[in-house]
Parts: sequence; structure tokens; C-alpha cells
Amino acid sequence: MRRVTVKSLKQRVAWVFLAFALASFSSSAAPSETNVFSAAARLFDTTFYDRAEAGFSNFVATYTNSVHRPLAILFQARSRFYQSNYVGAITLLQQNTTNANGSADEYQFWIARSLFEKTDYRAAADAFGGLLQNFPRSSHRLEAAFSQAKAYSLLSDWPKVIQLLEKSDGSFQTAARTQPDSAIGVDGFLLFAEALFRERRNADAEQVVRAMKVDPAMKEANWRRYYLLCRIQFVAGKTQAALMNTTTMLSAAKGQRQWMAESKFLEAEILEKLDRYSDALQSYTNNLAEDLPTNIQRQSLFKTIELMLKLGQTDEAIKHLETFIEQRPKDPSLDVARLSLGELELKAYDTATRSQASADSGAATNLLQLAATNFGRVIVDFPQSPLLGKTYLDRGWCDWLQGHVRE
Repeated sequence: MRRVTVKSLKQRVAWVFLAFALASFSSSAAPSETNVFSAAARLFDTTFYDRAEAGFSNFVATYTNSVHRPLAILFQARSRFYQSNYVGAITLLQQNTTNANGSADEYQFWIARSLFEKTDYRAAADAFGGLLQNFPRSSHRLEAAFSQAKAYSLLSDWPKVIQLLEKSDGSFQTAARTQPDSAIGVDGFLLFAEALFRERRNADAEQVVRAMKVDPAMKEANWRRYYLLCRIQFVAGKTQAALMNTTTMLSAAKGQRQWMAESKFLEAEILEKLDRYSDALQSYTNNLAEDLPTNIQRQSLFKTIELMLKLGQTDEAIKHLETFIEQRPKDPSLDVARLSLGELELKAYDTATRSQASADSGAATNLLQLAATNFGRVIVDFPQSPLLGKTYLDRGWCDWLQGHVRE
């Protein structure tokens, strides 16, 4: 059976809704009225939303007594929505809600969606809840139920998310059963499992993930499912089980750099927990590609150096960082690299001075100067770095050891 994606579902709903509206004109509207609406509708379908908005606005102003005026207002508001004018869409719909007639649930849905997109999640959750309460037969019921829970998740209100999604007779699960092939339903159960996981209900979260049936064609949902399962098992102490499931997780991530990077990092954490440091180091190192997200690079770089030191590979760690800095002079993770290299150099200076009679030896002094230089580059080149406080502390120690007490 062909699975309906969120995007294709929305496109089909829009087309069916517009087709129905246009068909109704043939028997109830004058040719000129039909032509004006049809022209605006064609502009909407071809995503010329600014021109569609003007067309529907013209229809509303011209045909003030038309029975299709509420529909024109709806699509005028939707045209604003797709231009990211969420406040304008909300205002237009709220001003005309009392005359929405048969489109009342559509008005409520697009008000809620606009609130969500403008990141007013509390109000969006209330608006989606109002739709579910007042329009239980709305075609938007499943999406509204999921979106309400999603809004609460973005407020980090995980107990509320669980409350909305766990009831078998609740709005979400009831609607999901009527659309078993919907991607929205899959997303909802993944969100439910995530909420349980956040609330440390690991056994319940794992049960939800295992019970899910996801079409293999839904690649992202499949990867998210196994990634979440590995996270749950890892945190729950089922480390060997988590490691076994990384094979499926990595297979699902194949071909997607972001998914693969997150998967390799999780695999490395699991291997590290099992004291398989060399294998973990290999996984972390694989995540240092230039085109990966900065946060993954930073975390992987930190963990790479940490494991090298744990394995007694101090010289290798220094060389690794020097190569990283040399090959990537504009890399966004250079603050991590330079701070780590500076700290290794500072540690090497300390070791050298403890084993020598004087701290004035050329080699030791050079190490201290190199450390100070790396710390200074972080301070100058990365004034917004979250590592800045630690860098200042380390640079202060360099000044102290160099006899620059005032600095």
C-alpha cells in the first residue's frame, strides 16, 4: 500500500478543497464572480501567493454578498501564511470567524498553524485544542492532535505531551487509527516515545517504539525510530542491546550525512561505555568531516582528544589537533581545537618542568608560549565561544607561570 506523506497529504487536501470550491461556483455564481475566484485560485495553486492574496482580496471587496466570501477570506489568509505573514493571517481569520459558515474549522486550523509558526506555542496548543473540542469531525483532526502535542514538546512540557498522546480513546490515537498509513501518525507515536523517554519512563518508551509499524519507504521515520530505541536502551543500561541495534540504525542512516553523523556519535558513546575505547575513537574520528554540523564536530573533537588521552596517546592527540588546525583554518570548531591543544601544551609544560631542574629550559618555555598563543587565538577569534571562560582561566595560568602577575 502506498504510504501518504505529510507533504503529499497537504497538497491533496489543498487541491481537493479548491476543486470542490470551484465546482460549487458553476451552479451558484455569476460567470464574472467565478472567473475572479478561479484566477486567484490558480495563482494560489502555482504558489504565486502575493498575487493570490491580492486576487482573493479583490474578490472579497467586490462580491460582498457572495456565499463564497468566507472561502475567499480563508485563501486570502492562507496566502498570507505562505508568505510568512502569520500575524496578518491570524488577524484576518479572527476578524471574520463569526461569518465563516461551513469553513469554521478551517479558520480555526489556520489560526492555530499560524500561531505555531510564529512560535507562540502556548496559544497554538490552545487553538489546536479548541479545534479538537469544537470540530470533532474536522478533516484536520489528526494533524491538530499531533500539532497540539508538538507545541507542548517545544515548551518542554513532556507530561502534557504524554497526557495528550497516550490515551487509546484520546483525539490523537482515535484519529491515527482511521489513517494508519499517515506519516503524521508515525510522527505522533515517535513524539510519544520521546516524551516517555524524557520523563525517564524508559520501559514504556521502548515498548511504544517496538510496537510501531513503519513502512520501509519512510526513511527518516525509520532512522528516528531506531536512533531513539538505541538512546533509550543506552540510558536504561541495556548497553549490549543498544550496540546490537546500532547496526540497523546505521543502515537506516545510510546516504544521509546528518543522520549518519548522529548515529556514529551515539555508537561511539555506546562503545565507550563498554570500554571499547579504540573502536569508540574510530567512530568519533569519522565525525570530523568538514561539512557536518558544528555541534557534532565540536562534540566529536572533544571526545576524540579525551579518548586519545585515556589511551595514553598524548603525542598523537597533539599531532591530531595540529593537523586539524592546519588543514581547516576557518573551521567553526577551531575554538575547541585550539583550547584542547593549548591545554595539552600546558600539561606538557608542567610535566617538563617537574622533570627538569629549571623552568627556563628552551623546550618547556616554548610549550608555555605555544599554549598562551592558542588560548589567545580563541579569545580573539571566537569572542562568542561558550568555551571563553575556560580559555581565559587557562590563559591566566600561562601569564602566572610566565611571571606576568598583573596580566
